Amino acid sequence: MQVQKKSTFRVHKMVAGFVLMTFSMPCVLSMIYDFIVVADNLEGALIVGTFAMGIAAAGGYLLYLGFSAPGKYELVVTAEVEREVLRMAHSQGGRLAPTRLTMNSNLSLDEAELVLEELQTRGYARLSVTDDGTLEYTFPSLVDDDSPDSLEFAIEKAAADHERESAQVVEEAGENDSW
Repeated sequence: MQVQKKSTFRVHKMVAGFVLMTFSMPCVLSMIYDFIVVADNLEGALIVGTFAMGIAAAGGYLLYLGFSAPGKYELVVTAEVEREVLRMAHSQGGRLAPTRLTMNSNLSLDEAELVLEELQTRGYARLSVTDDGTLEYTFPSLVDDDSPDSLEFAIEKAAADHERESAQVVEEAGENDSW
């Protein structure tokens, strides 16, 4: 079980920045030389030099982006990983900590945290902190129906549904009240 990662083109930015700076620097140096020594075609030197300095600046910016960005990855959770995490959460009573997921799978701790955060973002899990300070993800659909967490989640969901329905009724009443 592995999480697939997509690179954010960090190396590509560094290479492109280096190439742009390497090929624009002779033009910038040529412009400086024309200003100091030759000085007979200043307009042409200024046009070429300004263009080359813009290219060098773009290359420098790409180099900056390439070196300053940490190795960010876009997470792609495969169906296999989802099933394995859900099976493990089910076997743990609907509650799963990143450390337990790491211990019982081939995922690293960072990958386990990313997978659980993704499932939380998509609404399948809820993050909570236990009494001893451990981060734990609760999967409401996998928790036993008699547990307090399941009841609490059901109450929160019912309240949110009620608020949404009330807002819809008020909105519809406002639309029909066009005297």
